[in-house]
Amino acid sequence: MFKVGQKVVCINDTPDPKHPKRPGVKTPVKDKIYTIRDIYVTKNEKILALILEEIINPPHPSWDRELGFKAIRFKPIDESYKFAEEVLAKLEKGFKRKTRRKTACLAD
Repeated sequence: MFKVGQKVVCINDTPDPKHPKRPGVKTPVKDKIYTIRDIYVTKNEKILALILEEIINPPHPSWDRELGFKAIRFKPIDESYKFAEEVLAKLEKGFKRKTRRKTACLAD
């Protein structure tokens, strides 16, 4: 479902009462897009965690590694629409060029 380099969007940035925010630690913001830098499964809870390119935090003092964010807080972005957007942009550009020419009107 998730892979390194994949774009994801944060769908839940509500703080987890089990894991209070540590001072100086940056967290994801809802509706913002991120890139997955690393993925791992947590030792205690066996939860999939994502480490993000756009957020770099210091290592956790107890585990000596940067902590990730629960994968359930993110949704993969389907990038298949990019092809359609590129085609649409080319078509619109072509139509704009064609509409600049004078065309004969049937009423003339």
